Amino acid sequence: MNLKVYKEKVKSKEIKSYNNLRTHLTTYIAVNIGIFILNMMTSPSFPWFLFVTGGWGIGMVSHWGERFIALKNLDDVINITDMDTKDLEELIKSHRLRHNFYQHIISNIAVSIYLLTINIITSTAFMWSFIPIVAMGIGVASHWASYTNRKSYEEPINIDPNDISDILTNSQLQRAIVLRESILSTIVEIRHKFKDFASDILPKIDSYVETIQLLTQKEEDLDELLKESSTNDLILDKEELKNKKGNTDSPVLITEYNRLIDDIDNHITTIKKLEEDKELLKLKITSSINSLKHLNLELVGIKSQTTLEDSSILDDFDKKSSELALYYKDLLESYNELSNTSSKN
Repeated sequence: MNLKVYKEKVKSKEIKSYNNLRTHLTTYIAVNIGIFILNMMTSPSFPWFLFVTGGWGIGMVSHWGERFIALKNLDDVINITDMDTKDLEELIKSHRLRHNFYQHIISNIAVSIYLLTINIITSTAFMWSFIPIVAMGIGVASHWASYTNRKSYEEPINIDPNDISDILTNSQLQRAIVLRESILSTIVEIRHKFKDFASDILPKIDSYVETIQLLTQKEEDLDELLKESSTNDLILDKEELKNKKGNTDSPVLITEYNRLIDDIDNHITTIKKLEEDKELLKLKITSSINSLKHLNLELVGIKSQTTLEDSSILDDFDKKSSELALYYKDLLESYNELSNTSSKN
């Protein structure tokens, strides 16, 4: 990746962070005003709206964090006109570490405030919220220590490949990010022995992790979509239409009932396909994470070699990376077709 490409990538993320924050903030304010009014009308003595506002607010704070980080990254690169490859790699790593650390702090603060609020609203007799808050604080302190004492690419931070902990969250995406850190650190150490080892691996790993991110976003989209759809309700609607159809002699009504029944059947088929796709997507993401783990372990083995015996693991990773990119492309085409078919119906 050259400087021009990276600057465009940073600018794109800044624009995306603004659009995401604006969209979600508008929805957040509108919905929570309604929830607050409903709370005051039904049970003003118990502020249950804070549960919804706070829980959703954690996501909003995360969007704000993305916006804040994107602006800082843009400020770093906006006036740079030239940079060699080594310095660019170091800058990219610095931005990645900043993103991980800042989001870790932001998410932990938001969750801590939310837990403390729930604790105060429900009962202050036992301040149970301090237990997870302190535990999360220890994690932040540990992360802060590694962040402030981070080394350059030539002196990488070592991460035990057999103990990849969930530094930020338990999400698959964060596992991929942490594995990426470990892989790149190991590669730099290998280059101390074998200078030109995996010279083009950085953009490939970046692309691989970005594809995992896109797949996890698609999985979240499917989750939201399926939450709004219920085959049980559709089956009940279908039975009701069948009963109405059986109790009428009107050809016009019978035709309309048949059309509606066919629409429901198509809807049920679509939901079942989405459920199947979601499960396949979950398996693909898990498989991709396992591929990163395998690559990480293989690289640790190469690091211990005195002579470079075999680097075919990189060829295997190239193949898996291409397969993952193709899978995502096919997935998008499949959903575009499904969307076009649904709009025609």
